[in-house]
Amino acid sequence: MANKKISELIAASAAALTQLIEVTTDPSGTPASEKLTVAQLKTLFDTIYPANTRPAPKNIVINGDMRIAQRGTSFVSPANSEYTLDRWFVGISDGAFTVTQSTDAPNGFANSLKMECTTVPTLTGTQSVTIISRFEGQDLQFLKKGTADAESFTVSFWVKSSKTGTHILRIHDFDNSRGVSSPYTVDAVDTWEKKELTLPGDTSGVFDNDNVGSMMINFILDSGPDLKSGTLNTTWEDVVLGNLAVGQVKVPDTIGNSLSITGVQLEAGSTATDFDHRTYQEEKAACMRYFQKQKVGGDGRTFFGVGFASATTIANVLITVPVPLRAAPTIGNSTYTNFTLLAQGVAVILSTNLAANLNYSVFDGDDMIGVGLLATVASGLIWGELYALRIVGDANSYMTFDSEI
Repeated sequence: MANKKISELIAASAAALTQLIEVTTDPSGTPASEKLTVAQLKTLFDTIYPANTRPAPKNIVINGDMRIAQRGTSFVSPANSEYTLDRWFVGISDGAFTVTQSTDAPNGFANSLKMECTTVPTLTGTQSVTIISRFEGQDLQFLKKGTADAESFTVSFWVKSSKTGTHILRIHDFDNSRGVSSPYTVDAVDTWEKKELTLPGDTSGVFDNDNVGSMMINFILDSGPDLKSGTLNTTWEDVVLGNLAVGQVKVPDTIGNSLSITGVQLEAGSTATDFDHRTYQEEKAACMRYFQKQKVGGDGRTFFGVGFASATTIANVLITVPVPLRAAPTIGNSTYTNFTLLAQGVAVILSTNLAANLNYSVFDGDDMIGVGLLATVASGLIWGELYALRIVGDANSYMTFDSEI
């Protein structure tokens, strides 16, 4: 029997595409299956969807359902610009907050990001309290920004706030120092509400086509007077600070007040569609492009990578990462004295934290697929000897690779 999916594709395309199919037959001559080679599949796809007409991604927000939390599920008094749940960081100019991966979520979602006030902020000037995610320029090209065909786009999300009234969603273009704000109204205290906001396309300022941060989305909880002294810019303009957050209520005006979000989706067009629920594997892999945390096994004994000694105190170690990193990462690790370099049964304890070594890293374009590390000890290594980087005796030990935008 013919493969249904292939047959449907052919029916939706030009009749000439049928000649791309290789038909295998059984001895009686009856078609037994339809199959396409990889090259033919590409030709088929390119014919049905030419490059300039291919559908835009359903949702460019990564971890919009807040279920990936490699760094942890609770962050007490995070610093300004500190990442919390994967792909989400906080802007905190004053006051103190606790950010959690909460299990309080609307139907269809398991988690939300909750930002709760523990010290009421007193904001001045251009200070603010926000929840933020950033996007690479190469992932934004479908918006056609800076052209006559610039696409409008829709941001949809679920929100639960301790304050009713006007809240502001802010979109900022780093490449051209432009932005647009959209107000939305919270109607009931501490109640999950779905919001759908359509923002106009911008015919000025093209996004760079690279792996650097070009745009960010901000959920504002509070802002200083200099961010709301003008008129809210609901169309794109060069940044005027006074127009960013006009009308924003002060969510953290009382200890215990909070804002929670989940189901965040940004898509091209003026219509909000259902949230794009990706598999856990897909979502985590997308997050790991920007941050990875490798932990030890249950017995506290794990080999991370191998390398060679280039001096009696330094080994160059290469670690292959399961998902290519966006760019060269910042390295983090737990207590370095739990790390050893092992060769021929002799273990030498590290004397300082691990550090990145780009000279021994492996790249695929801009993406890093192998991370080079400098592992330093007080003495005892043999030049040219092969060593394995190992953790012994601490099941809570870990290593992190941070390649966030």
